[in-house]
Amino acid sequence: MVPGYVVEKVLGEGGYARVCLATCKATGQKVAIKTFNKDGVDPDHLKRIRFEIKVMKALKHPNIVHLLNSHETESHIFLVMQYCSGGELLQHLIKNGRMPESEAKKTFKQICLAVKFSHDSGFIHRDLKLDNIFLDEHGLALIGDWGLSGKWRKGHYHTHIYGTCNFASPEMVREQDYVGPEVDAWSLGIILYALVTGTLPFNGKDDDDYAKLIARGTFKMPDYVSQECKSLLRCLLAINSKDRASVADAVRHPFLQHVECEPIPISGPKNRRYSHESSSPTSCGLLTVLFHRRHSHGHQKPHSGGQDVIA
Repeated sequence: MVPGYVVEKVLGEGGYARVCLATCKATGQKVAIKTFNKDGVDPDHLKRIRFEIKVMKALKHPNIVHLLNSHETESHIFLVMQYCSGGELLQHLIKNGRMPESEAKKTFKQICLAVKFSHDSGFIHRDLKLDNIFLDEHGLALIGDWGLSGKWRKGHYHTHIYGTCNFASPEMVREQDYVGPEVDAWSLGIILYALVTGTLPFNGKDDDDYAKLIARGTFKMPDYVSQECKSLLRCLLAINSKDRASVADAVRHPFLQHVECEPIPISGPKNRRYSHESSSPTSCGLLTVLFHRRHSHGHQKPHSGGQDVIA
């Protein structure tokens, strides 16, 4: 374990990594320590872990999980990160239902500003989803888990496919080449849809079914979603990546104009007002399925290619 920290409990684990809540002996600060066991890990995966550290060191933004320290031994790699006590955005939506648009705007703009900053800094995330976005104790949204991130530049195309099928873009599920920012923009569209409806736009039986629905690109929007929000969703969920809005376009869209990026309440429904749709039988049901599916089968990837992030 990392010297100077006392581990309190395991927050989650899967594959080669475990995340624990720990306390700094010197300051009393709560942190999340992500531990990778190097035993049996292939060299490409080790390169990706080290690249994740490099990306997190480079991306200093209020809405990106901060890397406080990293430490490597012969057997393990440790990432000491900011602890987000509000948990995953996925769990928040399952517990509290869809967000009123006034709250969804604030959360979504925070996420967009972080993604725009990463794109401006030359990095793409490639696995944006509700369970890779966290809330701190004040309800501020922060993007974490940069393990599938990569570099991007205009005119350079990636050939390797990463991400989670539910949030993957049409070019990802078709295994087509891509530049990078456009696949993050699509994932943001899925996230916005989930924030304002409490479900996902594409409801497939399995990954193959999801891929067909995503490639077709047709989805329904509830009547209670505002016209401005529907407009932004159509821009982000455009099938043709050339027609798709960029993250910078999203930030400038009327739906997000004049929106202050304040934290959202995380205390639960007793102190919040919800419309009746949020308590309907189907609201957040698909998200609950997504949550249990993740924990029973691991992260669902449309395809996992080789290493293409270092060069």
